[in-house]
Amino acid sequence: MNIYCAFSAPVMKRSANLLILSFKMQYIYGVIFGHLVKKIYLKKTITNDQVMSKYKFNTEFEINASKKMLFPYLNTASGLAQWFADDVNVNEDKVYNFIWDGEDHKAKLVAHRSNSYVKFEFINKDDNNTDDEHDRAFFEFKLDQNELTQSVFLRITDYSENSDPEELEDMWENLVIALKETVGG
Repeated sequence: MNIYCAFSAPVMKRSANLLILSFKMQYIYGVIFGHLVKKIYLKKTITNDQVMSKYKFNTEFEINASKKMLFPYLNTASGLAQWFADDVNVNEDKVYNFIWDGEDHKAKLVAHRSNSYVKFEFINKDDNNTDDEHDRAFFEFKLDQNELTQSVFLRITDYSENSDPEELEDMWENLVIALKETVGG
């Protein structure tokens, strides 16, 4: 199902330098291998000062492991290096360096709650512009447990310039398969 919405922001809202021109939401539900559940939506955001597009992509996967067992794979450099990136390092300033295909991508751990939630925000190479802090690329992992079935779900939010929902879904699905193989879930 596709939903199209268009907003015309009032003049007073434009002072925040963030104008949401339009967005397209796509909801997809499915079951793969009898236990992989996904829900996706894509949101397009355009800023006034840069005319730079970012897209918010959400998906979720059921994982057969406890939240306590999964969390170290989501918030530690050694855990993330096992499934998420080619290598992950952390420096003394708590800046994570994710290495994909030999390229460094630095991010800060900006929010976390033990055994529940973690959010990494990417640091721009030319990070002298503090006005762009509200529109930095980020990804977050949230662990939720269904009270009735005790199933654990990994909810992923990816806010980046990648706008292809099929490519993002394939990428995250492959990463989560690697995580499942690592934890045995």
